[in-house]
Amino acid sequence: MILKTSSSEQIFSQEQFVCLQEQALENRADTYKVRITKLKKLQSWIKNNESLIENALIADFKKPSFETQLSEIMIVQSELKYFIENLESWMQDQPVPTPITLMGHSSHIRYDNKGVVLIISPWNYPFQLSINPLIAALAAGNTVVIKPSEITTNTSELILKMVSEVFNPEAVVAIFGGKEQTEHLLSFQFDHVFFTGSTAVGKIIAVKCAEKLIPYTLELGGKSPVIVDESADLDDAIQKIHWGKFLNRGQTCVAPDYILVHENIKNLFLEKMQTYNKSISQPEISDIVNESHK
Repeated sequence: MILKTSSSEQIFSQEQFVCLQEQALENRADTYKVRITKLKKLQSWIKNNESLIENALIADFKKPSFETQLSEIMIVQSELKYFIENLESWMQDQPVPTPITLMGHSSHIRYDNKGVVLIISPWNYPFQLSINPLIAALAAGNTVVIKPSEITTNTSELILKMVSEVFNPEAVVAIFGGKEQTEHLLSFQFDHVFFTGSTAVGKIIAVKCAEKLIPYTLELGGKSPVIVDESADLDDAIQKIHWGKFLNRGQTCVAPDYILVHENIKNLFLEKMQTYNKSISQPEISDIVNESHK
């Protein structure tokens, strides 16, 4: 059951959660072939809808198509390829030594899924950072709830479309909404929570998960200085700094925030940086996603 509050926003229900739990238990009997089939369906959908993904990112913050290919689509497709190629061996039971007290028996490590996984994804790489965690969760046999960012609405709407076309609703659910929706989702007893975003929100999620003893994974932003010492190849360093800062308009957790340059090469560094900036054509770059992030 899905209760709609607008054209896209939904209220996630206890009934939906129970269906996901039941399916997760059934998934423990999956063969690697069953899980690979799911991954290949996702792989095929992405390949057939690259233009829709590019257009959604253009609409959200004018992300150039070549950047969407490089930092969103290609990364996801590479992840899918890696999981499809390796899942059979990863799912094999691993033999381990048997203690003497169990002589006559054999011992193995068997890998079971966790259950229902919640993925809360950010706005800066709204497609890649929603789908990469989904790939891992599906490969491990989990069922999934995705809560994409409410800031990049066009990409989030596309993710809702993708989920409805690729997966059964008892396997993967995508839920749109903002802070209130996230708080509502965190009231459920998920088996794992995956969050990418700010440290401030990460702290809130960590507290909510701790209250329910839910394991979680946090990928948080931070400060990213560049250190340039006297031994550096300045021409090479400047090109890399420039690329890292302009990719996605600097809206990357590891984009250079500031540069620490040895005082003996400070003036030369500045001269070379100015010369390099003048020598290249202005790149096609994304917008800052909204006013509050400028």
